[in-house]
Amino acid sequence: MTDQIDAAVETDAPERAKPTKAERLEAKAARLREAEARRAEAVDAAGPRRRSTGLVVAVAVLAVLATALATLLTVGFISWKHQRDLQSARSEVLTSARQFAVQFGTYDYQKLDAQFAAVATHLTPDFKAVYLKSSRGLKATIVQYKGKSVASVRGIGVTSAGESKASVVVFLDQTVTNTQSTVPTVDRNRLLIQLERHHGQWQIKAIRTR
Repeated sequence: MTDQIDAAVETDAPERAKPTKAERLEAKAARLREAEARRAEAVDAAGPRRRSTGLVVAVAVLAVLATALATLLTVGFISWKHQRDLQSARSEVLTSARQFAVQFGTYDYQKLDAQFAAVATHLTPDFKAVYLKSSRGLKATIVQYKGKSVASVRGIGVTSAGESKASVVVFLDQTVTNTQSTVPTVDRNRLLIQLERHHGQWQIKAIRTR
């Protein structure tokens, strides 16, 4: 009797249907869509943080580049200004030395006092005292022989130049006439002129003949 009841129960209970292949594929696809949705949500949540970090990095890089550029521009400007000042000094030194040399080597026995005084205005105080003393010693001889000299620069070059000191080599010719000779003579001189800048003007500190 019991066996018959159990058999009847088993017979009356509905059989559990197995999922079809299509259903299994659809379930798998649903799980994949769900996983993709969760990953997208995670990316969206992390996006602002990544954008914020990227912005900070970009700003830092730009700041470094700006600093480097400013440094390069500053160094470049200082170097350019220094070179410009040196070039300007060399040009001024050459002009001054040429004028000084011609004035120094030119004289006329009838105008000695004025010529010596004119040269002295371009000398440093120490060298001025030495020059005037030497000139006074030569004056009597020049007047006695009615000496005259016309100077011209044959060549000139800067041996060193800074913003306040410089040295110049001048090749100076002097065409000399006096009562001792009926024919003018040409004296060729090589002068080493040292200059210093005082109050914005170049002055002769020393002249040596070589």
